Amino acid sequence: RGVFLGRRRDGSRFPQDVTLSVLSGGGFACNSRDITADKVMADKIAHSENYFRGFAEHMPAAVTMRNAEGYYLFINRFALQKYPEVYTDAIGRHAADVLGKEMWAEVSAFDQAAIQSGAAVDYRREVILEGVTHYLEGIIFPQFDAAGGLDLICAVWDDVTARKQQQQETEKAVTLQLQLIGMQRDFVAMVSHEFRTPLTALQGSHYLLKRTLGNQVNPKQSRYLD
Repeated sequence: RGVFLGRRRDGSRFPQDVTLSVLSGGGFACNSRDITADKVMADKIAHSENYFRGFAEHMPAAVTMRNAEGYYLFINRFALQKYPEVYTDAIGRHAADVLGKEMWAEVSAFDQAAIQSGAAVDYRREVILEGVTHYLEGIIFPQFDAAGGLDLICAVWDDVTARKQQQQETEKAVTLQLQLIGMQRDFVAMVSHEFRTPLTALQGSHYLLKRTLGNQVNPKQSRYLD
């Protein structure tokens, strides 16, 4: 059995699936089938797969694909370069062996949530790598076959530790700035009160002095009072 190029009456070539069988009474039986449509479909699938792989390979985030049993089928370049200690030689291995049982239990919970919803779910978790806490964010989504069965579990995620730290530093800076503004407002209010009290006393004394003395002062003293 094999695939050969046949020739139509108009001279055009086409792929055909040819099967040769030996007859019990001697001779051969030949069955052939035009597989042009199958070949076109296979080419389209291969093209789509190559397109997806090219897209996923150049994404600035980790992309992984596992089959329904949890075995890795695809890991993009970003994940391999950033986490070689985790994903090197991971293709064909089960996620429990690659990630470790504890981390796999957490990831599996996200998988089940995505499968039950039939859509992408947010993936957020903290992991400790070499004694350092890392913050991971992304999505996990299922892919189903034509019959509705689970085909793949896809994950797209990235380490957002640097962004998380920057956000925390920004929040601290904003909190400090608000505290400084509050302190400045309190200081101005206090200083204003401390100045206003003696000034009010001086104004009252000045008023009483002018009212009491009246015309009993000379021109020079009157100028001082004014």
